Amino acid sequence: EERTAQAEARRREEAKEATKKVAGALDLPSARDKARREREEAAARRRAFQREQAEKDAAHRTALGDMYARVAQRPFLFQQQGIDAKVFEETQAAYDKFESALKKQGLSDLLDLPR
Repeated sequence: EERTAQAEARRREEAKEATKKVAGALDLPSARDKARREREEAAARRRAFQREQAEKDAAHRTALGDMYARVAQRPFLFQQQGIDAKVFEETQAAYDKFESALKKQGLSDLLDLPR
């Protein structure tokens, strides 16, 4: 029984050595090298993803800052309404002035023309 255990251990060792020789001849990486390479590739992908996310975040922050700047430059709704009312009043005043100038010149019949 002890001989069989020793023979089995020797056979396993020889098989292990043969596997190493074949892997070396075929230029195959060892399991340790393969695992290390996979870890390095995963770390590289993770760094690339993090870098892309940082770039996207920076672009979003820039776009958001631009939006805030545009909003800050625009008047509030009540201010815009006041501006619109003022423009309407000034336009109406210009029409009234034009009408009075036509009436002074005796051309009030031109006021009846469709606009």
